[in-house]
Amino acid sequence: VERLEISDVLGELVVQVRELALYDLVSDPAETHDVKAEHPEVLAHLLAIAESARDDLGDSLQNRGGAGRRMPGRVEVSPAP
Repeated sequence: VERLEISDVLGELVVQVRELALYDLVSDPAETHDVKAEHPEVLAHLLAIAESARDDLGDSLQNRGGAGRRMPGRVEVSPAP
């Protein structure tokens, strides 16, 4: 099962097999109650973070390249002025 977790101080977004769940980690650290219906604004915020990361890093599940991807172990250095 593919699992992706994105979290910040507002909550944690978990994507499993293309299903979304949102958990309040403060009151529910065991992640037993999905609160996405009660907090659509937090879900939207975390989805925006995920989309920004996809734009930068890519997403192999969606076959998307990212603008910030580079070969492992390689750093492009600009010539000194």
